[in-house]
Amino acid sequence: MLPPSAPQLNEKGAHILIIDDEPSSCLLLATILHGAGFASTAIAHNDTEVFAEISRHPPDLILLDIIMPRVNGLEVCQKLKKNAQTAQIPVVFLSALEGVEVKTKAFSAGGVDYITKPYHKKEVLARVATHVRNSLAMGQLAAYNHAVGQELLMAEAFQKSLLPSDESLQTYKTTYALNLAAAFLPCTQLAGDHWAFLPIDKQTFGIFLCDFSGHGIAAAFEVVRLHSLLYEFRPFWRTPKKLFKHINKRLSAQLSAASFATAHYAVFDTNARMVEVLGAGAPALLQLCPSQKTFMFHNCSGLPLGVDAHKADFSYTKTPYQPHDIFLFYSDALSEAPHKAFGVDFLAANPLQTLLNLKPFTADAALKHTLSAYLSAPSATRNDDLTLVAVQPLEKRNS
Repeated sequence: MLPPSAPQLNEKGAHILIIDDEPSSCLLLATILHGAGFASTAIAHNDTEVFAEISRHPPDLILLDIIMPRVNGLEVCQKLKKNAQTAQIPVVFLSALEGVEVKTKAFSAGGVDYITKPYHKKEVLARVATHVRNSLAMGQLAAYNHAVGQELLMAEAFQKSLLPSDESLQTYKTTYALNLAAAFLPCTQLAGDHWAFLPIDKQTFGIFLCDFSGHGIAAAFEVVRLHSLLYEFRPFWRTPKKLFKHINKRLSAQLSAASFATAHYAVFDTNARMVEVLGAGAPALLQLCPSQKTFMFHNCSGLPLGVDAHKADFSYTKTPYQPHDIFLFYSDALSEAPHKAFGVDFLAANPLQTLLNLKPFTADAALKHTLSAYLSAPSATRNDDLTLVAVQPLEKRNS
């Protein structure tokens, strides 16, 4: 559907190309069209003139005689339909031939209508007007879709610009002695997922990941809102419970009743080797411990953000970690997809044991392995945005 502000179609301003080897037939059609107010017409008598004329002035409608010397109208139409630049131009065939067989060939070649000779003025004008309106409407729709597509590309680029840049991540890796890898896979151009690296001081940082209900344009708007709130409440980055309390109160007042965000937030103290994890209805945070060949899940359940301004029912854990442990943050697209190799979900024991045995055991390897397994699952299950972030604190050098 075109927007209400779409301009009215100017039928009489359409350009019509008449193709017939008989000059008298061309003159008759042009006279009928001009008399009805279709002022812009052109004439071609053979296939060579057709393509030269189209290059000079692309028509909105083509009236094409079937019987012509050298190359008949059916062949001309087939060539037009094979060319991306002319494929969408509607072709109305002209012919003295009648019968089901010839009309079937005409429509099979790509024609949209068929006018028989001798011409009846009212019939010609009625059919031309109908197809001109359709052609102009389709052209207007194509232009509108192109404009929307360009705006979506701009919105997509803007949303991705809210994610940590490669340059900033490289700085964080050096500052905090980390291996870190991330993947952001929207299921459409715009996503409801978002993640952020929040530097607190020289020894403390946070990883935030959220997933808004739904995806597409509406969810992407909410991502922008939440990104802004994260930085508005920067003084609370060190205290996860206070951060979520403030964000939840604001989102509850601003979101629609059907919208909410699941989220988890982990604050790493690299000196104390402790991690605080707060969850709001999100998938569990996975911790892989290579020194003990074990893994554990940090509970991130609780009430999602934006549901109730007066409830701060979030999960909370505080746990030590060892250098080289890997923490895997992910949105629920991962936990809800089956694992192709094991026939169970991604968080079952066998897939996780495979992750623990990776060589080299790095954040990048863990992310690539998980992403590869996810993409090998049935495509029908990949109908949601996916965000993966793998964080691996290393031995911190003495400063």
